[in-house]
Amino acid sequence: MYYLPACWYHSNRWLLNSNQFIIKRNSGTGQPTSLQEVSDVEWTSARCPISFENACISYALLKSVAAIDRSPDGRYIAVILSNGMIRFYQYPTTTILASYKETYGYSVSARNVAFVGKLLISDGSTDGAIYQWKLSST
Repeated sequence: MYYLPACWYHSNRWLLNSNQFIIKRNSGTGQPTSLQEVSDVEWTSARCPISFENACISYALLKSVAAIDRSPDGRYIAVILSNGMIRFYQYPTTTILASYKETYGYSVSARNVAFVGKLLISDGSTDGAIYQWKLSST
């Protein structure tokens, strides 16, 4: 099954979905919108690897990003890489040279990551392991 992440604007007016490129659609009409119209939108979710706020991460890591999610407080982005590594960046990430903290969670590969309250949930694609991470600010 192919996974296509989607990000919603806080009023559910626009939908952003991306994998290899950015497509922005009006959720009411389904028609594409202009990039200028949605470039400064505050998105409810940030699960799209290619977006205005996350583009530097996707560019720096090329095609190794498996999944991405923004923390509920809007301060951090968790990025899970296909090799099992998890990285944490400040949100938004505005440079390809951005600093990050990283940890290894999986020995082979990983598939998804999501914040649930103050916890981070991640899962592996090969071994099927699901990890629950309790995060600290240090």
